[in-house]
This record gives sequence, structure tokens and C-alpha cells, in this order.
Amino acid sequence: MIQRRPAVAFAIGLLTAVNVSGQGLVPGTIASPPPEPAGAKEIALQETDNAVALLPMSQDAVVRPALEEDLARVEAEGGEKEPAIARLQKLLNTPYSSVSHPGPITPQLLRLHPYWDPLRGDQRFEKIVAFPVPKEAK
Repeated sequence: MIQRRPAVAFAIGLLTAVNVSGQGLVPGTIASPPPEPAGAKEIALQETDNAVALLPMSQDAVVRPALEEDLARVEAEGGEKEPAIARLQKLLNTPYSSVSHPGPITPQLLRLHPYWDPLRGDQRFEKIVAFPVPKEAK
């Protein structure tokens, strides 16, 4: 039986990961994350999914999609590409406000932000972040 506390801390770490280099902290003072406890991936996914389920879309159509974005990020970090990409495709057509960036997620943000590095190379992800094909001039 694994201890819940380290796994929950790991999930929280995934949800609150930040780049501290531009926030007045000395770059390099925060080492790589601690080793992942056994079963942490499953617990991180479950805890994040539970957090999202606590706020139905009918109660908050602005914050709920932001939580879904966080869940997609945890899924991507955990190697769960298919649900992460499906969730991102849905979010691209959903108006909402995010806490980690202004406005909803966009193909440009997905293309540039390192959160989504685990999804790079997957054809489905590459399709949703591809530059739009210019229309031919008539």
C-alpha cells in the first residue's frame, strides 16, 4: 500500500509547476522534482480528475474549463496522450479564462509552451497545433 501523502504532493506539484527564473528567485535553486513514489501517476490522475469533478460546468463555465486544462496537463505529464489531446481539442472550442495564461488555450500556446512537450510528435497533437492552411486568393 502506497502512502497517499507523497502521491498527493506529487499531484499538487504537477498542477502548480512554475518557471521561477523570472520571478526574483535565483535560477537553479529549485532542483529537479523529487523521485516519483510508486503509483503516483495513477493517484495524480485520480486526484486531479476528482478536483475537476467537484466543480460541474453548470456551476462555473469559466473556471471548470481551466481545471480541465490542468487535468490535460497532468494527463500529458503522466503519458496519457489520448485523453489529454481529446480534452485539448474540446478546450480549443470553449471560451474560458485560465490562471496560467490570459484567455483560453490556443494552438499557438500549445505549440510553444513546454507543458505540452510530452505530446509533441503525436500526429493528433500536431494536427491541432498546425498553422492554418492559407486560403487561395480568388
